[in-house]
Amino acid sequence: MISKRLIKSGLLLVVALLVALPIIGCGPEETAPLPVEKAIKIGSLPDLTGYYSGSVSDIYRGMSDYIRWINEAKDGIDGAKVKFLWGDIRADAAIAITTYKRLKEKEVVAFLTYTSLENTAIRAFIGPDKMPTVGTGASPSLSSPPGYYFHGYGTTPQISILTTEWYYSQFKKKGLDRPMRLATLGWSNVFGKEGLEPVINWAKGQEGIEIVSTVWTSPSALDFTTELLVTKDKTPDLIWGVGGAGLAARDAAKVGLSRDVTMIWESGTGATKAAVDLAGPEITRLTTNYMFWSWGEDKPLITQIKDLQMQYHGDIVESDVYLAGWNCASLICEAAGIAINRVGYENLTGEAIKEALESINDFDNGTGMPVGFADYPGDRTACEDLRMVRYDLEKSYWTPLSDWLHGTPIPELEPYFE
Repeated sequence: MISKRLIKSGLLLVVALLVALPIIGCGPEETAPLPVEKAIKIGSLPDLTGYYSGSVSDIYRGMSDYIRWINEAKDGIDGAKVKFLWGDIRADAAIAITTYKRLKEKEVVAFLTYTSLENTAIRAFIGPDKMPTVGTGASPSLSSPPGYYFHGYGTTPQISILTTEWYYSQFKKKGLDRPMRLATLGWSNVFGKEGLEPVINWAKGQEGIEIVSTVWTSPSALDFTTELLVTKDKTPDLIWGVGGAGLAARDAAKVGLSRDVTMIWESGTGATKAAVDLAGPEITRLTTNYMFWSWGEDKPLITQIKDLQMQYHGDIVESDVYLAGWNCASLICEAAGIAINRVGYENLTGEAIKEALESINDFDNGTGMPVGFADYPGDRTACEDLRMVRYDLEKSYWTPLSDWLHGTPIPELEPYFE
């Protein structure tokens, strides 16, 4: 018979072994450290709820879609995923500055921006911070003198002078024995005035052009009838406008402006879904400019983007400024890739990206004409090319009226800047 003492001793031994097992099982194991995820942080300051939201929402969508695409289809840039950090600035310069500073603290190495409002607000910071910024803000003062801001396409003065020259060439074909009568209507802010004042100064020196009206309005205005009545009384041949394109087209019908008066509006508010929705059939009163392929053209990128938008959003926004956003995002990502190849991911800085941007030459990103910043020393304009377009109600997209027109480089236009 087994003694109770022996049984007790055996049980104690089993308990001791069971207690020891977890200690042995929790001993340190040699495991490989988890890889650190590579990330390139890009900041952004969209106005998604203020008075620029009609166009900025389309631009932002183009930028964010490009970044999503490059992360998913290309596995990022050289194996590093792009993180898009943003904050809605609500068309408020103070919010733009605080959002910029907050995102800078999150170690972003570059910014994508939109209007002259936030770009003007942060201009004093991006130089000292060595923060390259690519945006759709088209005021030439943002890049004069050349620094860390890069225009995603032509500046507003380049566009305004080029489009006015185009219309003047059409007007001369009419064979009228009188000057062309030019009126301007624009937002009374940096974006509006820097878009119109150079063309006004340029037109003053043209023997065949007479300036008959110059009217300014608030960017927050919701009605242009008074301004258009004043302009109508001056019997212009051409009204060249900046800002509020949908309002201008809608209210031109209200005041009975003849359709014989050509209305050319800049594309930042002209070739947008918001303008078409607001103006309705009256959108056909407007001529605007496209820096990119039209959505109705059979181009590989247009087809690709339509498919991506359906995949990402379930609908398609056919907006010129959507392509502007895609274009800007592609430029900053292309520069980041060049910089990584030059200095390595670990040494990627804003300064390295700026130098890479300056080296981009004839980059074909599929949006239209090749883009880049190497045409001349200090070049900060990605592309001066555009075509004139008008909205086709039946086809529901903007159709080209001209071949590609090439604008004058900024240094040659500086005499017209005030």
